[in-house]
Amino acid sequence: MEKGNIVSFRLFCVAACVLILSAGCGSGGREEPRNVPLAVTIQWAARSRALQSPSSALSAGITLEKADPAGQDFTYSINRDPAPDAYTRTYHSPKQVRVGNWDMTVLFYAHQDGAGDIVGESRAKVTVLSDGSGIGDIATEGTIDRIAILPDQSVSVGERKELALSVLNKQGQLIALTPGSIFFTIAAGDARLKSLGSQVEGVAPGPAQVKAAVDNRASSPEIVTVESSASDYRIALLGKWGGGNTVAYGINNADKVAGASSGSAALWQNGRWTVLDLGDELVGVDGHARCINDADQVSGSAFRSIGAFGFLWQNGRTLISFRGSMTNINSTGQVAVWTYTTGGPMNGSLWDITQHKFMIDDIGVLPGFRYSVPLGVNNASAIVGRMVAQGTPDHAFLWQNGQMLDLGPGRAYAINNTGQSVGATPVGEKQHAVMWHQGQLKDLGTLGGAESIAYNINDAGQIVGAAQTATGSWHAFLWEKDRMADLNDLIKPNRGWVLRNAYGINRAGKIVGDCALDGDSFTYGFLLSPPS
Repeated sequence: MEKGNIVSFRLFCVAACVLILSAGCGSGGREEPRNVPLAVTIQWAARSRALQSPSSALSAGITLEKADPAGQDFTYSINRDPAPDAYTRTYHSPKQVRVGNWDMTVLFYAHQDGAGDIVGESRAKVTVLSDGSGIGDIATEGTIDRIAILPDQSVSVGERKELALSVLNKQGQLIALTPGSIFFTIAAGDARLKSLGSQVEGVAPGPAQVKAAVDNRASSPEIVTVESSASDYRIALLGKWGGGNTVAYGINNADKVAGASSGSAALWQNGRWTVLDLGDELVGVDGHARCINDADQVSGSAFRSIGAFGFLWQNGRTLISFRGSMTNINSTGQVAVWTYTTGGPMNGSLWDITQHKFMIDDIGVLPGFRYSVPLGVNNASAIVGRMVAQGTPDHAFLWQNGQMLDLGPGRAYAINNTGQSVGATPVGEKQHAVMWHQGQLKDLGTLGGAESIAYNINDAGQIVGAAQTATGSWHAFLWEKDRMADLNDLIKPNRGWVLRNAYGINRAGKIVGDCALDGDSFTYGFLLSPPS
């Protein structure tokens, strides 16, 4: 198989796109925004069983960022005919997309309905025209005629990436490349940027000139800017109360932090920890404050010899406690509750603070599972968590509008207000951080090691969690713009701190978790603030 002939779909761009709109994404100058079905033409090659080739794909998932009529991501799934013969077809989406200019991602899957291995990936800036066309044909087989590195690209110091390219055949149709077939060379500025073959890596801030070569085709030099790593993220260590370990679990939009200090549920505000009064029933027990909303309502768990108790705290007192757990609270004062009675564990439920009663008494559980444990809830009362079965792995679930959906093996820890859920799912005997959205599962990868887990996501789609590095150490991560970054690379080296877990992130992108001095098991809570 020749490298230049079969598309691996690391996309590359639409040099043939004509920007016909005079102002803004989808605004069309003085015209009102228009919504149309998307028209996509795919030239499917004869189907191959080669794993790393889009010609082995049986489905394609197309995403246009912020392009649906509500301003959310537009997604569209296409199934290939299972017959092996090559064919070309134009597909029209059943839902509408806004006319305008958008960032596009195309993922090709080994099975239908977006299932199985991702065998190809494609990205481009595209224009959706008033008749739904404008993306141009996408070919899964072709010969390269023209190649160019897209302008205005940047790489952070320490970041490795494959630069976006415009790759076209003689007919001007978009094609892409098999993995590893691109070769980047540094034409100028090799002290700032270095080539790793099919990727480049930022070394020092400043401009560099890069050329790309594929088979017998080469691009002209293009300037790529190396930016300083996000080392101006500011870290604040959340001090100790009582001299013990601290950990920060949740943060609201006023930067108040829920966590634990010296084994007690605590709230960080005004530069210090305040231990929460959990009432006579839970006085002096080990406790953890897990979540805080913008009304300063705090949910969490405390642990007695007879088991765990979930609590809800506000204004200096505990409003209610259940035997079980309260893991998450939304902005409307609804708390995800799991209870344990003398008869055993119960299914998840939803408690309403204002009404002081169960809004949803029992979310239920699907056949084959014993009970459901809620772990996250959004402002639309959608709940995610895990379903427990006897002797088999947990399954993640999404409950909304009275319906329970099985997300597959794993656990879902959080859901944002756009319906994106995060958690972890098994990969062999390990686990990987994942995101679920509109029936699609996205593996977020690791930091070079075997495992990862995602704990939280904000409405901008920024995800935090923990992942193993190549050495097997667990480091806190931030996932955004389709890339997982080690939070330790986003701060200036400072006395050997290692950020180990990131548990919460607010609307401004501020992150909380725990850290330690390198080689020390003593933990501190941290608050990480992005560049202003």
